[in-house]
Amino acid sequence: MTGYDKFKSAPTTDQLSQLSTLVRQMHDAELELAKAESELAIRKDALREVAEKQIPELMAQVGIKTFETSDGFVVSIKKTYTAAPTVAQRDEAYDWLEQHGHGGLVKRTVEVGFGVKQGAEAAALMDKLRKDFEDVRGERKVESATLRAWVRQRIESGDAFPRELFNARVFDRADVKQK
Repeated sequence: MTGYDKFKSAPTTDQLSQLSTLVRQMHDAELELAKAESELAIRKDALREVAEKQIPELMAQVGIKTFETSDGFVVSIKKTYTAAPTVAQRDEAYDWLEQHGHGGLVKRTVEVGFGVKQGAEAAALMDKLRKDFEDVRGERKVESATLRAWVRQRIESGDAFPRELFNARVFDRADVKQK
């Protein structure tokens, strides 16, 4: 108790009514957001179906590489490369890169956690590390664009690598531009 509690007045009926209204608004907004996110996922899937399957398949079937519609859209087919190891496979994928001469793709950072009362130790370690390194944290990762470029190079040159480990795919995708 702060001593001021005895001076507080009980909430009014209007305040409680307003609070109930706000709670209902929040609940409705959460439901609307969930519905919009679900609709967005459905629309992304529909776009992927047309862009990665239907248009490339039809253009291949009729034997054309580019096409201009009467209303000014130009479509061409681009090879698309993706690679993104799952969280569960990430360490194994990075280990594979390092063991097979591609360790330069893997960037490392180091991070150390300290308790509330270890401020002096943290500052001393940071000063020590900063003498040799600009930015001190801890993590191992490969930039997504770098990994995609590496996968593309491997596939195009015919070099073997564990595609499943890197969740690597290559597919045709329609690229549409308006004139």
